[in-house]
Amino acid sequence: MALPKKGVSLAVAKSGLLVQHPQPPEHLSDAATRLWISIVVNLPSSYFSPADLPLLEAYVIAHDRKRRLDAMIQAEGIVEKCCGHPAMAQSRAEAATMATLAGKLRLCQSARTRPDSAMLKHANAGNAMRDDDPFAEYASHPLIPRLPRG
Repeated sequence: MALPKKGVSLAVAKSGLLVQHPQPPEHLSDAATRLWISIVVNLPSSYFSPADLPLLEAYVIAHDRKRRLDAMIQAEGIVEKCCGHPAMAQSRAEAATMATLAGKLRLCQSARTRPDSAMLKHANAGNAMRDDDPFAEYASHPLIPRLPRG
């Protein structure tokens, strides 16, 4: 994928309207810029609020750092048998940062799926509580499905 020049608009024409996606910050590396663009163009233009953009920036930077750390570890191999490569701890820290930010930004499918979604409500329809269920008091939450026995 060819990188657009920094500052080039990420506008998309939809239904005759020009919709603007958030622009990547100027200081990002090429890899981080590519990731930013791949994220924003695959989500609705209104998906990110202005308050989300620093988190998205931190996410793509952490991803770029982790990618470079993993490449260094791969190239140099595991240096110390007892502890591993010195960059392994930092790579794990970047992965944890990415996981946290991905959840906050709802980038992962699991972060966008809510238990009370229409699909789950439909799947649980008809699973009424049974009077003879000895475990009813332990599972009385409305989102816990009630399955018939037998």
